[in-house]
Parts: sequence; C-alpha cells; structure tokens
Amino acid sequence: MGNAHDGGISAKYAEHFTDTDGEQNGHGERVVKGMIIGETLGKGTFGYVKLGTHKNTNQKFALKFLKRNTPKFKEDVVKKEIDCMLKVDHKNVVCLVAHKMSVPYPRQDGTMEDAVLMVLEFCSGGDLYDVIYYAGALDEKLGRTYFFQIIQGLQAIHKAGITHRDLKPNNVLIGPDFQLKITDFGLSHIGNETETQNPKDKRMKTTWVGTRGYRAPELVLGRSYSNQADVFALGVCLFVMLCARQPFKSAAATDPWYKCIASKQFRKYWKSHKNSNLTPEAKDMLQALLCYQPRERITLDKALRHPWMDPKLMMDQAELNRTMRSLHAKSVTKKLNDKARNERLQNSEAGNQKGRGRAIEDNEKSCKFYSGKLAEVESIATRKACYEISLDHKPHIVMEHGIDWVRNAKGTSRIDRDTYTLTVTLAGVDTATGKFSTTFHVQMVTRKDATKTFVQMTAEELSTLGIDEKGTITVSKTGKMPVGSQITMIDETPFSMDGFAQIASDPEKVHFTVKQPEALVMCMWLDEEAKKAGKLTVGGVPGFDGFFGSVQKFCVGSWVEPEETANTSNLTRDDFWNLFDEVNKGKFGEVQEVPEVKEELPTLPEVGLEEEEIEPAAA
Repeated sequence: MGNAHDGGISAKYAEHFTDTDGEQNGHGERVVKGMIIGETLGKGTFGYVKLGTHKNTNQKFALKFLKRNTPKFKEDVVKKEIDCMLKVDHKNVVCLVAHKMSVPYPRQDGTMEDAVLMVLEFCSGGDLYDVIYYAGALDEKLGRTYFFQIIQGLQAIHKAGITHRDLKPNNVLIGPDFQLKITDFGLSHIGNETETQNPKDKRMKTTWVGTRGYRAPELVLGRSYSNQADVFALGVCLFVMLCARQPFKSAAATDPWYKCIASKQFRKYWKSHKNSNLTPEAKDMLQALLCYQPRERITLDKALRHPWMDPKLMMDQAELNRTMRSLHAKSVTKKLNDKARNERLQNSEAGNQKGRGRAIEDNEKSCKFYSGKLAEVESIATRKACYEISLDHKPHIVMEHGIDWVRNAKGTSRIDRDTYTLTVTLAGVDTATGKFSTTFHVQMVTRKDATKTFVQMTAEELSTLGIDEKGTITVSKTGKMPVGSQITMIDETPFSMDGFAQIASDPEKVHFTVKQPEALVMCMWLDEEAKKAGKLTVGGVPGFDGFFGSVQKFCVGSWVEPEETANTSNLTRDDFWNLFDEVNKGKFGEVQEVPEVKEELPTLPEVGLEEEEIEPAAA
C-alpha cells in the first residue's frame, strides 16, 4: 500500500478499485470508487461506517466516511489513524485496504459532499461489544481464547511503536471464522519502533483520550504514561467479557470499586461480585492487569504465560465456530429487535441528527447563558481548574452542553447570567458514611493581552503554523496558538527561530509560553461549603471529570498563568489528585491498605449500550 495520505491501495485488493468518483447509477444506487454504498454498519463520534459491495466481484468491504466540512473534522488526526493502520500487518488487527483523503460522497438527496474514505476489510460478525451486550458474558474458555487473540493483536501494535489508547470491546471486531480484530486508531499515539512497553518509558502526556472506565489511573491522574495504559484497558475489556459488567466507573480513588483494587483489598472487591463465578486464576489475572502501579502491572508477555492462559484450556477452531455461531445468532436476533439502536443508525447521515446535542447549536437562543455577560478579568488563580475554550465556539453553547450533562447526571444547576457562572450540585454514595451531595462552580471569563504557559504542541500541530522571527503566529490551524499570538518562551529560554527549529520535530518534551490578544477561559472550583463537608475525595472528581468531559471537545488545552495569583482559596482538580496521592503515599509510591468498612459496595455498573468517548486535546 502507498504511504501518501492522498490515497493508497493494498496490492492485494488493487483490482477491486476504480478511479470513479461518487455517483448515482441508473439503479438508484450510490457508488464511490466502484463500491456500492449499502447499509450503515456503525456510527461513532467522528463519522460512520457503511457496507460497501464491489460492483463486479460482489466482495464486501467496510467504508468509513469522515465528512470534512464538520466542526469535529481534524485532518492531522485522520492522517495519524491512517499511518497507524499502515504500520501494522497482523491477522488480529483490521486491515486498511485503501484510503483517499478526499472523495465526493453521494448523499441520499443526490448532492455530493467532500469526505475522507477509508476502505477496511469487512468483519461480518460486527463488534465484540454487541455479542456481550445482547448475548451475555463469555465463559472462561471462550474468554481465554479471545483474550489470547486480542493480546496477539496488541503486541503487533506495540511492536510497531503505536499505543492504541482506546481499547474496548466496541473496537474489537469479529472477522472470518470468528477471529477477533482490533480496529479504530483515531486516538492512537505513534512513537518509534525502538520504543518498548517498558513501564518506565513514559513517552505520552495527553491524558484526555480514550473512553471513561477504560482509562488507566495514570491517565486519570494526569501523569505521563507508557504502553502499560493499553494493558490496563485490556484488563477492563477482559472483565467486561467475563462478567458483562464494568469493573468500576473510573480508575480513581473516588470510585469505591477501584479504590479496593488500588489498595489491594481484593477480598472485599470480589465480595461484591458474588454472581461472577470466576476462577481464582481468572481473578488473579484481572488483578494483575488492573494494577494501580504501571510498573507493577503485568506485561503482555507475562500475561501470555499466566496460569490462566493455559493453551490446553482454549478452544480450537471447530469449537470456537460452534460456540460463536450460537452466541452470534442470539445477539443478532436481539439487536435486530432493538428499535432504539435501529433508529440511531437510520439517522446516520449528517443533518439527520435529532438528538439534544445537535439541537443546542440549532437553537442557540434557547441556551440559558445566551444573554449572559462575560466578565473580563486581569488574572486567573492557577489553583482553579482552568481550560481554554476555542474562540471558534460560543460560550453559551459550551455551557449549555455542560448543563445537559448535569441534567443527565440527575444533578441541579443554578445559573447566574450576570457573572456567567453555573453552580452544580450532584449526589453520590460514600461507602463509609452513606449518601452525600457536593457542589462546584463553573465560570466563563475573557482575558485580554493574556499570557499562558505549559502549552504543549505536537509536531503535526507545529507544522501547520506560520511564524515570524519574533515568534508571532501568522498562520494557524490550532486554537492553542491562534493567529496574532506570540511564542515568548520555549521552556525557560526566550524564543528564537534557531531554538524553535531545534525542537520542531519533537516538541512534546518542551513547554511553550504564549502571549495572545484574547482568550476565553472556563474556570472550575469546589464550593466552600462542600470543602467544609470533608468529603473531597468522594464528590469532587466525578463532578469535575464528568462535566469537563461533556465540554472537552470545545477546549484547546489547560490554561495556566505564568505566576500564581493571590486567590488560592478554591480547590481544583489538581488538589483532588494530590489528595489521592496522599492517601496512597504519593506519586505512584507504595499503595497502602485502607481500613475495611462494613458496608457492602454499591451494585456494579452494568454494561450499557452507550459509552462516553473522550476526544483528544492533543496528539
């Protein structure tokens, strides 16, 4: 396959594809590159997948379309996904057959729309998540067989210098002969082929990636991390496969289930899983995969040698076929009768979305902060959790998305339009003291002639910049450094073109200080009364985490002022992580046993059809 981003075709499949652009043929069929567009196979955050049938051979392919004229389209992310798939050739990883960065996509109304096309091998069995959701948990023999296949695929991915960063059953497809194949590299990170899965090789810093519940504790804590983050996600996948439930909601100290794992109170943890009927070996494997310490977490090589992975206890191909035919038929029948799912897929084309998310943008005058007054401030306390919002987005729409999340979380919102402040109250469960509620505030402000520091950039982002000798940005495709802003420092060194050129190819290890004419900043802090209640490690982080996740797509990164101001009274996200560290003896030190409590753990969260995917703040 060619390496150019503008198009490439695998030699194995070259004869299947033509240079024909999008068209409507005489039979009313929509055709792209010689492929007849069929039913919708899936729909995600950034696009959707259609069944494609070759006009002459009738061979099936999966056509992944990403529409270029949508606000969420990010060309550098798409190119990175293509690069990842080109680097990996393994039977347990989905094959990228062909790709084209721009094709005319024939809409159902006869018009054409510019789109990226990725042609993937067709996995007729759908994804593993559907089988679990509709047919139930896998027994240990099938789970072990499939886990072995996933490990093999992940080893090939890591060997290519790639960290997947969004492993979950939804991203594991079922191919011919019921073989599993890992897919969806949209959030992946590419290192180089000499980098290994050594837990000490912490080459990644972007933590707002992945799917809530599958993110390793080092990501939740905002630390640098290695390929071991994928191993943790693999542990969540295995638990879901064997139990059809999530092992916890988030790998944070505030989560009562994960707190037991982090503090190695395994007896207490498994006591809440009385109906799982897992063998001791399976429990030990899960504990090793979900280990709090990345350096203590089991590696992929050692996982293959774990006692639970006895090859004698795996299925051969004949048994796998018999077992999966039955489970797959059961899941397909239930899926076809799922009216809600079918309606979602029918509304797959852009413009057909009828959900609340699209309604916010279409009816912005109904937003609660539409008539609000943005405050212009001279400085912002760094002890507030602050995030810069892209100037391309309207603040009242950003806040409305957060209000929607609060409503869905069954919380309450108090709105102050004069100060552009939202006060959120959420309820929860503390296993030690029972029910509680906590309150935090969200305020949107503007900064003029502002300076921010600790700005991180990728090489791809830097390559889109136009910059003069004074560090002023003249051309930009990233909100982190808008046109008119100026780089003043690279780490502790004043900006110079020579210094910029030296780090341009590998900028992720440095921080920039940037001055810009205007900035829109979202500030979050815990309410004073909530702090006095003494339940900081229980109520704060889930609220901050969930609210931020709902508006993160509008953010360009964290906002940090060069000097801390006098206003340090508000507890922030970092304070919560510090509390977590204090409980566990600091920054991935020894995890200490915490006192047992007599109360039973809450019921484990069931596997749900919809999951919250978090978009990357940076590559």
